[in-house]
Amino acid sequence: MTKPPDEFTDLPVSRQRKLQLRALKVGLCSGCFKQPVFRAERCKSCYAKLRKRNARYRLQNRRKYLLWLQRWRAANPDYAREYYRKHKVANRR
Repeated sequence: MTKPPDEFTDLPVSRQRKLQLRALKVGLCSGCFKQPVFRAERCKSCYAKLRKRNARYRLQNRRKYLLWLQRWRAANPDYAREYYRKHKVANRR
């Protein structure tokens, strides 16, 4: 027995994404299908998991940027020195 087609049946997305869209249409959390926090897409526990995961990625990106900046400053000492003198930026090292 098949389900009757709805607005998400013919979309070119995965089954999981269709489930998430159906849950959002009904007003449930798109992660665990529980009641979400007021005016939100996710429940409290899924929102906490998402924040933790995003914080990890932000930290990784910041580390990559700081490593790149350190290497760039080492390769261009005169430019960095002139930039700091011109813009009166306190050197952090």
